[in-house]
Amino acid sequence: ILSLILVWRRWLPRSFDDDPTNSPTSEKGATEGPAPARQAANDDEPSGDQPADPDETDPQHWPEHPHPRREALKEALFLIPPILGALLALWIAPGGTWPDPLRVLGGVLLGYLAGGGIVWAVRILGTLGFGREAMGLGDVHLLAAVGAVAGWEVPVIAFFAAPFLGLTWALASAGTAKLLNRQVKVIPYGPHLAAAALVVIACREPLVSYFGLSLLG
Repeated sequence: ILSLILVWRRWLPRSFDDDPTNSPTSEKGATEGPAPARQAANDDEPSGDQPADPDETDPQHWPEHPHPRREALKEALFLIPPILGALLALWIAPGGTWPDPLRVLGGVLLGYLAGGGIVWAVRILGTLGFGREAMGLGDVHLLAAVGAVAGWEVPVIAFFAAPFLGLTWALASAGTAKLLNRQVKVIPYGPHLAAAALVVIACREPLVSYFGLSLLG
């Protein structure tokens, strides 16, 4: 809540808020002009084989921010108050038995933070390490919601299971594209996170009983 207030008051900057690829006044948009004008100009040109814009036809094209590491540091600043709040809560939280409503609420919040936190950490560290935006905030919201509903163990296990599903899908897509003589498209990661979460929920008892002990030490 404190981080959201700081962003709302503009004391903390939003990440990727000045992305030129999303700006209507970007260099590409300014040179091309409005869509109807471009269409009218194309209608006046002689027909024939015209080279298409590579950005519109390349399936591997992905909008890149010129300063991704700087934007990742903005997100790290956003996470500092929640991390400090969690450490403070661990220090002042009393022991003993909590009432059932508070235990349920705590379980929901723990699952929400565990599911979103693991993806957000990988997003920030991956962006800082590779110099381009790693994963998306949609993946953060997805596993955060899974954790809030299914418990903290499910998104954690699903996060590590999703790459195996993604690799299987990528190999199948590459084989199918080769047989059909088509180009391989960029494969989004979100559907594989969702599929892995469904698999973990369906096999919750054996997976949590095995991996849960390891995660809890």
